[in-house]
Amino acid sequence: MSRQVIERMLSIYINLNDSLGYLLNIAAGINKSTLYSVLLPYEITPEQFILLTRLNLEEDGKNQKQLATETFKDEANVARILKKLELKGYVRKISDSKDKRNNLIFITTKGHSLVGKLWPLVGSYRERMFQNLSEEEVVILKILLKKIIENGFED
Repeated sequence: MSRQVIERMLSIYINLNDSLGYLLNIAAGINKSTLYSVLLPYEITPEQFILLTRLNLEEDGKNQKQLATETFKDEANVARILKKLELKGYVRKISDSKDKRNNLIFITTKGHSLVGKLWPLVGSYRERMFQNLSEEEVVILKILLKKIIENGFED
């Protein structure tokens, strides 16, 4: 291979490692991996924690479709996550009085208690993750990420 070809390949490699998509993917992977390790002693996954937190902090009694939409997950995935949470006693399903085909999901006392234990741990982890960023940088990062997410939904 010529020196020119090698330099071009190296340039592409360096640019790939510095691309926004690559960096976003690496940051998301580190976030998820670290969150898994924080939650592991409680035998709960980040996906389960997200659903529990939504039910805990927001309106309880949402249906599976609402939860799927709010968490950007498909309904089948949400159904599997909810089944595991139900088996652990963290949520309960109640048939919707307006539409018996529809189940409403409620967080149990045990689920509220778990979120209460985990929230400080997750908060400490997030503080470590963003420790080198100023408050202003965190705000700007959120704004930019929301714009990227919105762009992903444009047709």
